[in-house]
Amino acid sequence: MNKKIINYIWTGVLAFWVPLILVAYSFKLIWPFVTKLSTPIARRIPFHNIAGEFFDFIVGILIILLITLIIGWIVKKTFLRTWTEKIDKLLSTLFPGYSFYKNFLSGTHGGEENRWKSVIVEDEDEFKIGFIIEKQDDLCTIYVPGAPNPYEGEIIFKRNASLRPIDISFAQAVSFIRHYGKGLSEIIKN
Repeated sequence: MNKKIINYIWTGVLAFWVPLILVAYSFKLIWPFVTKLSTPIARRIPFHNIAGEFFDFIVGILIILLITLIIGWIVKKTFLRTWTEKIDKLLSTLFPGYSFYKNFLSGTHGGEENRWKSVIVEDEDEFKIGFIIEKQDDLCTIYVPGAPNPYEGEIIFKRNASLRPIDISFAQAVSFIRHYGKGLSEIIKN
């Protein structure tokens, strides 16, 4: 089998199936406890008779979302933030492409300050689209993705002066890369 096909299958398993199975298994474990809490709450609400057991399910989902929201808030505001950053680094090491997918989905839990910024890298008469991974003083670590497969690219180090920030989202930049740069020249001109 072609090495690229195996790589795509492996990436699909890690990016989609493993998280889906973990979420489904966790949901299966947690749901009995949630229903013990949600059923009495749902039955006290006046219009429970209209929706019946479906309303119990909706209240259960809302309880899970509320718990998730509270845990997310605690993680962002407390000492657990360093712990989650360590897990994030571990996932980036174990699963190639984790950071890329995280940025692509625009769900960077670290917020705007950790999002990969799109830039045009100037190198003599050559211009490449890239993403700032890290800044330190005047030197930046840049990921320059390949086209049309942005998951494979190169890491370069450039001075800030050789970079031109462009005001497009990570997802838009990836779209330009997948389409071999079509439409990007208009963005660069502006």
